[in-house]
Amino acid sequence: MAAGIEADWSERFRENGESIKNLTLHLPNGREKRRLPIVPRSAADFLQGNFESWTFLSEYLAFLDRKDQVIEAFVRPAASGMRWLPQDLPGAVQTSGDPPVTEVDSPEEFSAELANRPTMHIDSDKPWKLPIEGSTIYEVELSPPSPGMQGLEIIRYRRPPSLNRSTTLKIRNVKLERHDDAVTLLESLSGALFFEVDLLYGGLFQLVRFDRDVPIWSRQPKGTTTKLRLPKVQYAQEATALYEYGRTAVGTPLLEFQAFYQVIEYFFPLFSRAETLRRLRRQLSDPRFDLHDESHLNQVLAIASQSPRGFGGEREQLKDTLDAVVEDSELREFIKADEDREKFLTEGKKIKDVTVINLLDAGNRLSRQAADRVYDIRCRVVHTKEDGGKSGAKMIVPGSRESKLLQHDIELVQFLAQKAIIAGSRRAPW
Repeated sequence: MAAGIEADWSERFRENGESIKNLTLHLPNGREKRRLPIVPRSAADFLQGNFESWTFLSEYLAFLDRKDQVIEAFVRPAASGMRWLPQDLPGAVQTSGDPPVTEVDSPEEFSAELANRPTMHIDSDKPWKLPIEGSTIYEVELSPPSPGMQGLEIIRYRRPPSLNRSTTLKIRNVKLERHDDAVTLLESLSGALFFEVDLLYGGLFQLVRFDRDVPIWSRQPKGTTTKLRLPKVQYAQEATALYEYGRTAVGTPLLEFQAFYQVIEYFFPLFSRAETLRRLRRQLSDPRFDLHDESHLNQVLAIASQSPRGFGGEREQLKDTLDAVVEDSELREFIKADEDREKFLTEGKKIKDVTVINLLDAGNRLSRQAADRVYDIRCRVVHTKEDGGKSGAKMIVPGSRESKLLQHDIELVQFLAQKAIIAGSRRAPW
């Protein structure tokens, strides 16, 4: 082709003998190529885009347009049952020139919090955008796909584009040239942004993979008027990926619980190591410490060598991590925020062989009680008795009565996972 893009022509014949020619483009995707079969209904959209300047980004339905210096990526809700879209969030504006309509949402459609206040209704059949402020480097927004991306939508979903009802994340003023750098920016920025969407509004978005199934939907947004801004911090990508997995595992409680537990576990080396170093430093700084006294050396070994990783057993690592990431006042507020949750976690033993949290026990930190409860359930989920797993405790199996009672504990471990991700964040580069 004139643009220097690799292309193949193929020919097939209908039953009546009519010849049909098909064009396939091979566009750059790092060290590989993304194969794009161009169908007639997508050709016009492609011609409106700068496809000759595109570099596809890893496995995502996303590209870097070097000419316009923009990254555009398809996004979708990550969890089942979600019926709201980005244009329903505070800050969304209509861009068609028609003023948005102010209306009061009906209680039948939205939560009580949203029903009792006026909202700005965005007509999804007309152009809209949700500008996301907070960066001095990039212009970021959620909005309907560009014409070029609409062409990709036709190829990806094998249906006409849904116009203003689909959503892409756009990052402008991107002066990157390397594919891997653009992927890193997309993953880190979107991971931080979507995590905070979940914290603020109670629903998670995710980047669309090119070869995944069609979008799935989730629940109504929380009743909040907080305008979405670009996060000031960057969250650990591996941890947010595990968190996203937990949020998409709705209906499979054991997977939900384990995914959120793994988020916390990801931060064990960071937070439990800090506690271990503090203990070692205190021991070695004692003027009475004698390098030649075997009992003193054994005390050091007891601190540093409780496990092969040298940070203490897993239960203790969990306690040290939760001590570092959540305040007891926050944990108490979370537990008491829901009457059913408080009753389930603090009364009786509906789930056998797990710690009951005592909000009145001033001598035992809530974070440590929560750690014991979470770890007891974790042992029953993976059926391990190592490091303090309750003797004789049976495994919680999928579909069992106890697995169906895990919802409040899933909420607890999700809350703790959020706190761990936040505590492990660092300053954002955007």
